[in-house]
Amino acid sequence: MSKNKWAIVLAVVVVLAVVVAAYAAGKAKAAPVAEVVRARRFEVVDAQGRVRISLETDGGRSPSIRLLDEKGIMRAGLSEWGDGASCFLVGKEGKGGAWLGVRSDGSATLKLSDERGEERCELGLGGHMSYKDPLSGLETEIPSGSPHLKLSDEQGKTRAALDEGRLAVSDDKGGAQLGLTMARGLVLFDEKGKERAVLSLEPDGSPWLKLADKKGETRAAVAMFRDGGPGLGLYDEKGKTRAALTVPADGGVGLILADEKGKPRAAMGLYGDLGPTLELHGEKGKTRAGLQVTPDGRPLLQLWDERDKGRALLSLDPEGRPRLVLADEEGKNRARLSLESDNGAGLALCDTNGNERAGLRVTPDDTPGFALFNEKGKVRAGVMGSSDGSLGLWLYDEKGKGRALLSLDPEGRPALELSDEKENTRAALGAASLEVTQTGEKRTTAESSLVLIDKDGKVMWEAP
Repeated sequence: MSKNKWAIVLAVVVVLAVVVAAYAAGKAKAAPVAEVVRARRFEVVDAQGRVRISLETDGGRSPSIRLLDEKGIMRAGLSEWGDGASCFLVGKEGKGGAWLGVRSDGSATLKLSDERGEERCELGLGGHMSYKDPLSGLETEIPSGSPHLKLSDEQGKTRAALDEGRLAVSDDKGGAQLGLTMARGLVLFDEKGKERAVLSLEPDGSPWLKLADKKGETRAAVAMFRDGGPGLGLYDEKGKTRAALTVPADGGVGLILADEKGKPRAAMGLYGDLGPTLELHGEKGKTRAGLQVTPDGRPLLQLWDERDKGRALLSLDPEGRPRLVLADEEGKNRARLSLESDNGAGLALCDTNGNERAGLRVTPDDTPGFALFNEKGKVRAGVMGSSDGSLGLWLYDEKGKGRALLSLDPEGRPALELSDEKENTRAALGAASLEVTQTGEKRTTAESSLVLIDKDGKVMWEAP
């Protein structure tokens, strides 16, 4: 019934009251006026004698006033409700309508029903009220003084509920489909009531989104970190983190892959001035391999043992020449293989202190060589070939001075040369190449010859 119709009804009530009062006043001229009129029930009828207004306290019930239509169906009323009052409006045939109740503590409830009499909407403020929460499936008490709204379908099942700090929307089976709370944010449910998505804000204002599978297990999460960078996490069916992608506020980016136990096994990143990196980890979380491209474009591959000690490093220098370094269990460099600037190739073997003690080298003209060094880095022995086919073995003293040479010339003839501390030849055996002091010319001695030379380079004795 519209507001205008109710206004007309109330106007009729007032007019009838005035008429009754006037009639009583007219009769008062012929009879005494009663100071008090008392009755349990008072009715106002229309011209056909049908009761249209009823005021009563019959049977010990709370006093009420009711308005009826021409069929005698109650369409509106006002009565006590506990320690408060209530009013109601009823649709045609006595079904459907609205009911409003207010208590002395200030709580109020408005209920709307459909034409079948099913309650479809409830709007309230505080009081001792409850409803079945679609989020939990439990009967939920409304906190005193809190407003709430409940919407139901034609079967009486709650389809939407709103109270202070939470909103829930459910399907026709009563299972929640959407929930919004101050504590958890926005929650989406599937047809079985399982949480499938949650969108929320952390206390510091950082947003995050969680996605779950059919079992309700979290499988993906997206969040904004406090520094302003986004992050993505992927999880397996047991809830273990299997992948994480982050983009920090400094502009870097990182990807982490984990095993079924949730332990990181691979990490890829691009952070600041470090350049792109790739790390592989063992079951205990230790880094076992790393690949990096430095800011100047040089690639590096490094291997670590289980004790987190670097054991191998493969790299290219700025000119693109490769270099391989091997280290012992203490992290000391023990071997180094590289291509040199002159396009030669070299292998260096080091002691436990990282000092080179042996070296193998092939020169750009494909001549091989081998050298031994002492702990101070001084060469003590060396073997060197030549492109002409000759071969020599040198021995050096602690100062790095050559003191002996055993060689084969291109024709395969052997020779042994001994030198003093100034590296002057003092003795030669076999086919040695000697310089004649008087003339400065070089000559080669016979294979069976022996030559002794003084400190001034003069031959002291020679045979044959």
